Amino acid sequence: MIGDVIRSMEKPSCVISTLCWPFKSKVKLYSTLAGENVAHISMMQFLNSNVTPKFQRQEQNIVFLVDLGCPNIVNYLEECSSKTLFRSPFRWILIGDFLNDSHTSIIPDAMSHIEIFPDAEVVLARRMEDDTFNLHFIYKISSEGEWITEYYGHWDRTNRFRKVDNLTDSTALRRLDLDRHQIKVCYVLTDNDSINHLTDEVNDHIDTITKVNFPTTNHLLDFLNADRKYVFANTWGYLVNGTWNGMTGYLVREEVEIGEYIASPTPTRSKFVFQQPKLSYENNLFLLSFRWTVWYSTVGLKQNNAGVLRANVTDIIILIFGAACQQGSPVELKGYKFVGKFFEEGQKCGLKEIQYLQVIDPWLAVRKNTPYKEIMKRIQEHGLQGRENRLLYEKRPKCSGRESNFVSVSMVDCYPAFLVLSYGALIALGIHILENISVRRHALKHKIS
Repeated sequence: MIGDVIRSMEKPSCVISTLCWPFKSKVKLYSTLAGENVAHISMMQFLNSNVTPKFQRQEQNIVFLVDLGCPNIVNYLEECSSKTLFRSPFRWILIGDFLNDSHTSIIPDAMSHIEIFPDAEVVLARRMEDDTFNLHFIYKISSEGEWITEYYGHWDRTNRFRKVDNLTDSTALRRLDLDRHQIKVCYVLTDNDSINHLTDEVNDHIDTITKVNFPTTNHLLDFLNADRKYVFANTWGYLVNGTWNGMTGYLVREEVEIGEYIASPTPTRSKFVFQQPKLSYENNLFLLSFRWTVWYSTVGLKQNNAGVLRANVTDIIILIFGAACQQGSPVELKGYKFVGKFFEEGQKCGLKEIQYLQVIDPWLAVRKNTPYKEIMKRIQEHGLQGRENRLLYEKRPKCSGRESNFVSVSMVDCYPAFLVLSYGALIALGIHILENISVRRHALKHKIS
């Protein structure tokens, strides 16, 4: 039975078993698994019920196999629960003997106080009178909630394990209904008045990220059929005297489930936006690239032996850092609401950007080991995040229409042209005078001769 169930999971597995079986039975189990060539079983470890499992392999491969009839099994399960082992990505197979099939007996007494939440993949194998097994997934939505079971399949010696056909493989997709469980969400407000304008688009340039995430998290919690409680902080959180304040403090203390960000809500950049200055106002464009001290230094370096200055690790790091800083970012600025409202079309086309801070986009902020993380990631799969971004953020205005090619011209811009024209006229006049002098001189010489 065990081999059939592990095979049905279709994942690499490292089995850690806690069984109060005779030694021969354990050897038989190991031989059976090896003889049946159960796919992807790379390790099998046997422990006593008074030993807490320890492992160094990847967590997503660990399968805990437990016999609920072992002595001291309650303490063993409580110890595992205190170490948060009943969570994703661990998998559990719990084996117990049950002589009736009533609903009240599905959850054994040994499991009554164990916290198994929606992210856990725990299979309860119940041995029946005819030496068959009924298998169920078991979990709770919250610590005080009722046990919920999902029928996984049936095993007997003739037909082996028969998995239910309509069971969705993804645990998160099967458990999207949180049955009005209250989820606490923390938002950051840098302006006290923003709490009065979270949905009416008033002063949406202030605390914009919060005003985007407020309806987004509401959509998410509505989708999950969850209740909500809001907590507001005035900062994202800093480490002060060994403790975190703000939103990070709420998450560290596990007072809220969700921080402000939901799965990279908005590409965020800090940039200087300005109108490109006219280069005609400068006379030494080529020399403006560096200070005079830099130019003098280059001259001094040319006069010295080039072999003296050899690149070391620090020089290479500084060179790479400088090159990276000059790359900029292909992501366009999203805060162009005032530009679109007050700038003329020709002025929009002259806008330029300089990257100020190189930062990564904010991502999902939830408390550590929250059982709802995988469920909450579904918000982007339905396009709700993009919808809220489009309502509050504006893209960079495009240069369109006749005014897109219009550039105002001042006297400073025309100065070189006038200068060339003036010098050309003076040179032409000088050449004309010289030609007249030459002609008159030639005519005078001809008369004299």
